[in-house]
Amino acid sequence: MISDCETQERTFEDRDQLAAEFTYFSDCILQDKDPEPSDTEGLIDVSIIQALYQSIETGQLVQIQTRDACGGKLRHQRSTSAQTIERPPNDEKPDLIHATAPSGQS
Repeated sequence: MISDCETQERTFEDRDQLAAEFTYFSDCILQDKDPEPSDTEGLIDVSIIQALYQSIETGQLVQIQTRDACGGKLRHQRSTSAQTIERPPNDEKPDLIHATAPSGQS
């Protein structure tokens, strides 16, 4: 990361991020809760990626919408380390239940 002409480097521990995300998302479904990040958060991420591509193509800065139509903030809260869910990796392949293979063959 470069900030104020100064390069900073951060490293992070290896984690099985998908296992924790799948666990969290399935818990939200089972408990009828809205997951975080929200669909709005996902749209913000997509708009950031699109702005990056546009900036690369044009060589110009690209303004990203940060307010909704009523002037409110689009991003209300950021994730914190307190929300971390750690799960050990699972090396076993699960049995398919009532599902067909992606090829459509049994």
